Amino acid sequence: MIYVRQGALGRRAVVGPTEANWLFGAACLRIRPLTGAILPEYLLHYLGHPLIHEWITSQANRGQAVETLTSRTLATTMVFLPDLERQRVVVSAMNNAGAQISAQRQLIAKYEAFQLGLLTDLLSDAFDGPSTGL
Repeated sequence: MIYVRQGALGRRAVVGPTEANWLFGAACLRIRPLTGAILPEYLLHYLGHPLIHEWITSQANRGQAVETLTSRTLATTMVFLPDLERQRVVVSAMNNAGAQISAQRQLIAKYEAFQLGLLTDLLSDAFDGPSTGL
């Protein structure tokens, strides 16, 4: 897993086999959860919880031009660790909700394009003639 540690703190992603050989810069921290004890996807969602994110960002070094988070600070973040079955339930629910949010955003984008096209069609004659003084 990677976690952005400079600037826009809190962005995070699970690194899978596809991304295993990608590079990441100094603005990111690598997180390697204990194998078998915690699902990386669970940790991804847990670290995104507003209270956890607020605590992490409150620990950032703010004396610099860019907020920076140390690996020590991230390592000291308390993690609620339910059994693996409950972690799987959390991951499944969050992934399903995320898929629904993504689908709704795509639908909204289509409706916005439709709305603009409809307005253009409904007012097509308004822009054909001489200038209206706008």
